[in-house]
Amino acid sequence: MDVNKSAALDVNKICRACLVEKQDMSSIHDGNIKDMFLYCTSLTVETTDDLPSSICHECQVEMNRAYVFKQLCLQSHSQLIDMKNSNKSTCEPEPKQAKNFTCNICQEIFDLPCDYETHLISHPEDNNPYCTSCNKTFSNLKVLKRHVRIHMVNKPFPCNLCDKTFSESGSLTRHLRKHMGEKRHLCTVCGKGFYEANVLAIHMRTHTGEKPITCHVCGRKFADPNGLRSHMKAHTGERSYRCNVCQKSFSHSFVLKNHLRVHTGEKPYLCSVCGKSFSQSYYVTIHMRQHTGELPFSCNVCHKSFAQNSQMEMHKRVHTGNKPYVCSVCGKACARSGDLVTHMRSHTGEKPFACSICPKRYVTSSHLTVHKRSHNGEYSHICTVCGKGFIEAQGLKAHTRTHTGEKPYTCGVCNKKFAQSGALATHKKIHLNT
Repeated sequence: MDVNKSAALDVNKICRACLVEKQDMSSIHDGNIKDMFLYCTSLTVETTDDLPSSICHECQVEMNRAYVFKQLCLQSHSQLIDMKNSNKSTCEPEPKQAKNFTCNICQEIFDLPCDYETHLISHPEDNNPYCTSCNKTFSNLKVLKRHVRIHMVNKPFPCNLCDKTFSESGSLTRHLRKHMGEKRHLCTVCGKGFYEANVLAIHMRTHTGEKPITCHVCGRKFADPNGLRSHMKAHTGERSYRCNVCQKSFSHSFVLKNHLRVHTGEKPYLCSVCGKSFSQSYYVTIHMRQHTGELPFSCNVCHKSFAQNSQMEMHKRVHTGNKPYVCSVCGKACARSGDLVTHMRSHTGEKPFACSICPKRYVTSSHLTVHKRSHNGEYSHICTVCGKGFIEAQGLKAHTRTHTGEKPYTCGVCNKKFAQSGALATHKKIHLNT
């Protein structure tokens, strides 16, 4: 590919093999795909290599064919070497050694004693078609005999392209389609292809909205058994994916992948309007509401609307009076954790927000923003009586009292009234000195 053209490619959207952006893409980091890619190309794939992390369906098919061809060549080579070493003149493979464990009832033979013992479950003395390994009952002994194969170590139908074995020939046939890249089961709605009919049936639920699988703990419904298995980790507390930087644990691999961007600073998701970048696609969705004005979350008390559910939940504390965040120094309660952080600075004296123009520092970023307007000459709050401008709304409010004559601040000693709190504070010093 031309170097100048490759410079414009988006590595988040193109295929690792053909460098073309396509619709039907799979993650190249999936276990089987990653191993097969290394096996066929001798190229290692790492999540941190900043290279395309997807592979298109067409390249998967080609890779599967290459995998099958390489396996065939290696097997043939191994067979030829064996024949050469044994001084054989024909290309017939050596006969396998006789199996040692034979069932006296049906004459089926087994390599391992444990598999022979498992097989005997299918010949119960009372002819009851009951599996003593998993406590399942079946309609007849023939079905039981097929079932017990799933409990065996060496299942009777091995794949000659990988090390997997299967209890039924049909399962092996379906498995071989994955090596060949053959997706014969097609969705009639979106055209997506699948190796197996049952996987297509589950996929169809994304179009129908059907969710027949229910969590027995909380009653939540799912379309896919994998969705339920993933959800159950929320109840069991299982966190098997650990960050190797900060050692924080997560329930799912994709959550860990998103978390790692905290350490790498990667922000691959861009706003199409303003170009701002984000570490997760969900954040783009929320951010876009600033451009669209969408406020989908509404307070059921005052009907005020918000862009995020978390904002609405915090707002509801205005109505409930719930203030769960308490200052450990003075006991003041706050509705939001951020408010408590800001309040604690009144005890510590911390002023983390510094003006880049003058030496002044502030407790909050909003105070710094207001202060910067004094450097910019920005007087956006205008008195409607005399036209005087102010940086802050509070300054305009205090000024307006010079026109209205309002004096809301009263001295508790002599009852004298003042228009501004600063004037009252100055006046109180008179009483302190007497």
